Amino acid sequence: MLLMLGVSTVFVFKARGSSERELVSGCVPYNVSISRGGEYQAVIEWSTEEDCLSYVMYGDDRNNLEYIAIDHQKISAKKHRVVIDKLLPSQIYYLLIYSGKNSYGNNGLPLSFSLSSL
Repeated sequence: MLLMLGVSTVFVFKARGSSERELVSGCVPYNVSISRGGEYQAVIEWSTEEDCLSYVMYGDDRNNLEYIAIDHQKISAKKHRVVIDKLLPSQIYYLLIYSGKNSYGNNGLPLSFSLSSL
């Protein structure tokens, strides 16, 4: 179980070979942060190098991400921000960022957070 305190940041790199890192490109999300919005809100923000259609799939079951959150201000952008409302403070939630044609998390697994840990 991954619990994050404060603002959490996940850096995503595309790797070529065993140790060489190249700059993130295209619709790969980077500088991902999960922070508390209001009393029952989480704010997920990330960037992409190109204008991309991106959204978040989330839920309280790691194997069943049944809800979608989108940025209502921008359909396609380089800076992405979604607000998830009506969350329970002590519940653990899981999310994947979908950007371009791929999903992104933590080594293939959804990211996790709870409002009480933010």
